[in-house]
Amino acid sequence: MDFRSDNTASIHPRLLESVLKVNQKNSSSYGADEYSQTLKDTLSDHFGCDLDIVLASTGTAANCIALRTFCPSFGSVLTTEESHLNNDEGQAPELFLSGGKVKTFSTSDKKLDLLKATNWIHKAKRMTPHAGKPACVSITYATEWGDLYSLQELREIRSFCDEHKLLLHVDGARFANAICSAQLTPKEFYNILKPDALSLGLTKNGALQAEVVVLFNLKYKDDLRYVHKQAGQLLSKTRFFSAQILEILKDDLWLELASHANERASELKKIFDKTNRFKVINSGKTNQLFIEMDKKSKDILEKNNCLFYHWQDNTYRFVTSWMTTKDDIKNFSKLLTSLK
Repeated sequence: MDFRSDNTASIHPRLLESVLKVNQKNSSSYGADEYSQTLKDTLSDHFGCDLDIVLASTGTAANCIALRTFCPSFGSVLTTEESHLNNDEGQAPELFLSGGKVKTFSTSDKKLDLLKATNWIHKAKRMTPHAGKPACVSITYATEWGDLYSLQELREIRSFCDEHKLLLHVDGARFANAICSAQLTPKEFYNILKPDALSLGLTKNGALQAEVVVLFNLKYKDDLRYVHKQAGQLLSKTRFFSAQILEILKDDLWLELASHANERASELKKIFDKTNRFKVINSGKTNQLFIEMDKKSKDILEKNNCLFYHWQDNTYRFVTSWMTTKDDIKNFSKLLTSLK
């Protein structure tokens, strides 16, 4: 039973087949191939607006490319303390921003705290040019703790950015899981939040190194191209990545896989909720569960070949994926029953 991460899951067979299909002949490179051009149009249809895209091999690269496009070296990116940008990117954002800073403002439920952010913005503007310039906001959807911003919270973030003239980026490493749980289409999500850019993550959802920077604010189209090249992410044989993404978007496979992962996580949560030895401390709305347990319980689970990650203190993370089966959940339930 592997609940370590959706990154440990295999590539979906349909996506592997799509790579083989485009491996039959020569094709244009650096995004000029027919598959990459079709991908741009397909994503435009999904989100219901004009947009531009560049491909990246990692979520870190996608996030950094988007932020460097929006934030100058004297600027600041406003995000949460728990964000990947702040904790899990090896300070790559600061490297790409060439002096720009990541500023963090979190609520008790680990979302962006607009009140704290507003107070900092007012202070920074009073201190111009001694304080960094507030440049953009970055939120994660779904959050690093597997939660969702409500529709009202999304609208408030949009209003906040409009009021303070900030650009808005979304880290969508588990974007499909989020919109499935919220019962939103990509178009509905875009119309509510109106982000300037989205790092669309598909690697965690069954793809191979398939990340897309989706640019909605076309004023930055030229800047995006230059940053993309400087970042070393202008991939040569783009057709192999675009073909995967086209395949996972086809017939809403990406949403099917994400819904499957969410459903398995929901089943797992119900099992945890039945015993006093474990406490689920997050909402469990997507495919990530954070569990408090004692060391004895942790050791027993690991001894029985149950894999998961230590998060912090006595908190552990369990993640389901498109590969998690009902049998995995049943076997885990039997294991927990034996612990009583």
